[in-house]
Amino acid sequence: MPTTKKWIRVKGKANGISIGPDGIVFILGVKRRDSGFEIYRWSSTGEWERVNGSAVKIAIGSGGRPLILTKRNSIYWPKDTCYKNEEISSNDEMDSNQSYESPEANGKCKSIAPISPVRRSGLARSIAVGSTAWVIGTEKAPGGYGIWKRANQKWMKAESAKGAVRLAVSQTGVAYFV
Repeated sequence: MPTTKKWIRVKGKANGISIGPDGIVFILGVKRRDSGFEIYRWSSTGEWERVNGSAVKIAIGSGGRPLILTKRNSIYWPKDTCYKNEEISSNDEMDSNQSYESPEANGKCKSIAPISPVRRSGLARSIAVGSTAWVIGTEKAPGGYGIWKRANQKWMKAESAKGAVRLAVSQTGVAYFV
């Protein structure tokens, strides 16, 4: 794990932060919008750059691709050439009897600017991304809420875990739940 000798303060205020495996940093600002807080990306010029959309939670995947949740628990990914188009399910609630498509990265993403978030199927309470995306759904389960993992281009219920309220995912895709 990399270490630094001291903390470096950067200007701005945030309600949330996520750093992708490539070192790309996004924050959720303090200005409220319809679906959450404004989203900013740290630019190569050392400034926070406003991007499309608003969210209450954000997780950054490889290539700086954000996965965001709105205050209505809706899941969004940016629409870009790295993702396969996905039809939105008429049933937004993740259900253990169904699988949901999710975007599939080709491993080499073009620039993410500008980000144009697109609504995807399913609802979630929490999100995390490593080499794999994980979400905590909205359906109650012992210990919290159901846990879902992206596998084979679909959201699959994690049968080995009962429920959780928070999660984190390592860069290698190992999920940790509370």
